Amino acid sequence: MKKLYLMLIMLLTFISSTLAASDYIIAPQIINPEGHIRMMQASYSGDYFAVTDDSKNINIYNKDGMLILSWYDPDPEIEGNPKNGTKEYLKKINTFRLYPQSRKFLAATSMGNMLSVVDYNGKILQKIKIGKSIQKIFISPDESRFLIVPYDWQSSYFLITDSSFKVIKKIPSKGVHDAVFSDDGKHLIV
Repeated sequence: MKKLYLMLIMLLTFISSTLAASDYIIAPQIINPEGHIRMMQASYSGDYFAVTDDSKNINIYNKDGMLILSWYDPDPEIEGNPKNGTKEYLKKINTFRLYPQSRKFLAATSMGNMLSVVDYNGKILQKIKIGKSIQKIFISPDESRFLIVPYDWQSSYFLITDSSFKVIKKIPSKGVHDAVFSDDGKHLIV
C-alpha cells in the first residue's frame, strides 16, 4: 500500500510539473510551426517573450502569445564587396537581449557590428558602435551594466559597460558561454 501511495504521489508530481512547463514549450510551436527559431528569451517578469527567426526579424509577444512588435533593422550598414565593387546591406541580427525591467531590447545589428537600443514600439532609441561581430549580450537585472561579447579572430575578450555603453573593462577570455549579474549589477559570474 505504501508503494502504491508513493508511486501515486510521484506520478502526480510528474504530471503537474509537465503541465506547468508546457506553457513555455507550446508558445514557440504555435508561433513558428516550421521550427526556424534561432533564439528565444523571456523577460524577467514573464510578461513578454521574443524570438528571432530565419527572416532576420525580432518578434516580441506578450504573455498571451499576441504579437506586439515584429522588428528588423530599418537602417543597416552598407558594406562594399572589394572583389566586384558591389555594395550590400548587412541585415543580419546576430543576437538580442530583452531589458529586464524596461520595455526595450538591445540588438546586435549589421552583422553584429552595431548595437541598437529599441523600444517595444519599434523606435530606435540609440545606436552604438562598440565591437565587431557581437555574438552575445547580457544585461544586469538593474540595467546598470552590460556584458558585450564580440568575436575577434585575433583575440578573445569581452567588454563590461555601464548603462551609457562606456567601456568599464575589457577582459581577455577564451569564450563566454553564459553570464549572470548580481541584482545590483556590481558582481558578475562568467
